[in-house]
Amino acid sequence: MSTPSRPSRTPHPAAGPAAIVAAALIWGTNGLAASLLPAGSPAPAVAAARLLAGGVLLLALGRPGRVWAVLGHRATRRPVAVAAVAMAVYQASYFAALDRAGVAVGSVVAMAAVPVFAGLIAAVRGRGGTSGTWLAATSLAVAGGVLLGLGRPDGRPLLAGVLCALLAGASYAIFTTACAAAIRRGADSGTSMAAVFLLAGLLLAPVLVAAPTGWLFTGRGAGVIGYLAAVSTVGAYLLYGRGLRTVGVATASTLTLAEGACATVIGVLVLREPLTTRSVIGLLLLVAALLLLTVRRRRRIPAPAVPTQRAAPIRRPPRSRSQGRGRGRGRGRGRKAPHRRRTSRPRVNSRR
Repeated sequence: MSTPSRPSRTPHPAAGPAAIVAAALIWGTNGLAASLLPAGSPAPAVAAARLLAGGVLLLALGRPGRVWAVLGHRATRRPVAVAAVAMAVYQASYFAALDRAGVAVGSVVAMAAVPVFAGLIAAVRGRGGTSGTWLAATSLAVAGGVLLGLGRPDGRPLLAGVLCALLAGASYAIFTTACAAAIRRGADSGTSMAAVFLLAGLLLAPVLVAAPTGWLFTGRGAGVIGYLAAVSTVGAYLLYGRGLRTVGVATASTLTLAEGACATVIGVLVLREPLTTRSVIGLLLLVAALLLLTVRRRRRIPAPAVPTQRAAPIRRPPRSRSQGRGRGRGRGRGRKAPHRRRTSRPRVNSRR
C-alpha cells in the first residue's frame, strides 16, 4: 500500500511553493477590491460577509457530510476550531489595517509579520521549520517589508494601522499552523477550509447583523463581496491548502510575502500610490526571499526520487518461476549451474 503513494508525492514539493505563491498573488488584490467598496463600509462587516459567502461556496463545492465529519472527529475538531477563531481575528484586523494604513503598508506589514510569528510558534512547539534557509529568507523579507512600510511619504499616522497589521500577521500564523495540523491528521484540505470558513463566518455573523448593511445591497458592494468570496477565498485558499500538504508552516508563511509585493505593485500602478527608492529596494528584497525559498526547495526534489528508482530492482518475481519448475529450491545462483549440467544425462541414455 505504501509503494503507490511514494511516486505520487514526488511532484508535490515542486507544486507546493507554486500553489502558495499563486494564492498569495490572488490575496494581493484584496486591497484593490476593498478600495472599490462604498464609502463607510465597516471592516468587520466586510470580513464577516466574505467569510460567510466563502464558506457557503466551499461547502457547496465539497461534500457537507465530510465537513461535519471533520468537525465531529476528535483528532481534527480542535485544530479546525483554533483555525476558525484565528481566521475571524485575521479578517477583521486585516481589513482594518488596509483602511487605516493603506493598501501597500497594511498588507506588507501584516504579511511580513506572518513568517516571524510562524517561526516562533514552530520553535516553541519543537516542530522545526526554522532552518538556515528560512532564517535568511525571513530576514530578507522582513527587511523588505520594513522598507516598503517606511516608503510612504504622505505622512499619514500609521500606528493604529500597523498594530492591526501585526495582529493580523500573528492570527494568520496561528491559522496556518492549525490548518496544517488538521491536514496532517487526515482531513482533506478543501474540507478543512470549508469548515474553518463556516465557523469563522458564524463567529463574525453578529457583527454583520449589528453593523449597517446598506452597502452590501449596492452593486459595488455585492460585486466586491462576490469577488472576495469566489476568487480570493475559494480559489486562493484551495491552492493554499494544497500547498500545505508538502510545505512547512514557516516556509509557507514566508512564501505568502508575495501578497505584499503584489499589493505594492497594484497600489503604485492602479491606485497611484507614490513609490520611493526604499519601496523599490524593499520589493526586490521580497522577491529575493521568495526565490531563495523556491529555488532551494526545487533543488531538493530529485533527492527523494533516487530511493524509489533504486528500490525497483528489489522486486524478484523470477523466484516464483523457479519454484514453478520444481528445480529452483536453491536460492543462490551458484547452485543453478549443476542443475543445468545434469540435463546432459539423457544423452547418455540415447547412446544405449
